Amino acid sequence: MAFGIPYPRFRATRNFPLPQEELPAAIKWTLEDLGWPYKIVGDTQFQARIPTTNWSWHHELKVTIHPAGLIEAQSKSAYQEMFIDLGRNKANVEIFFARLDQGIRHELYRNPVPARDQEFPEHTGQSVPRSRANALLGGCFVVLILLIPVVYFISAVIGLLTGNLFLPSRGSGGGTIHGLWARIISAIILAIFAWALIWLWRKRNLHR
Repeated sequence: MAFGIPYPRFRATRNFPLPQEELPAAIKWTLEDLGWPYKIVGDTQFQARIPTTNWSWHHELKVTIHPAGLIEAQSKSAYQEMFIDLGRNKANVEIFFARLDQGIRHELYRNPVPARDQEFPEHTGQSVPRSRANALLGGCFVVLILLIPVVYFISAVIGLLTGNLFLPSRGSGGGTIHGLWARIISAIILAIFAWALIWLWRKRNLHR
């Protein structure tokens, strides 16, 4: 599980015993086999989009080829998944390197047949199993996190309209502010929500 502001991310590097000029072909094969749409930036960098799962929004993977067979991969959460990623970014990088390792070990990048249709003589990748129970647990955790700002938003709306602002907190369960201060703090909270929505909307348009 990783945290980050504004987006959590995970980065790792690995060396592969392959001629430098063959590394791009191996990376292309890996991304295509995984079904991750990508584009090539220059001669040494790939930018891929990892599709949405049943409990997590899409992620972005950047792969960079360095000298001497060094490959750097970084997975970053998308705009919808701020502050916490439930370990998905690390899993993305491990899945990528596992499939790349399989492709290089068995020279599958020279063969147009996808790895999922071939039988491997040995297990060489680091698989990251994701059961339905794990997905359900992750989804419940995400919903729980999203409920917190929803509660504050509803409290701020009520506080602005009635002058009675209830702020949930730990310990005694929360406190209530009355009168003018309740409306001022409610307006500030709603302004923060409005700014966050505008920021997310702009980031979404940039990713289209």
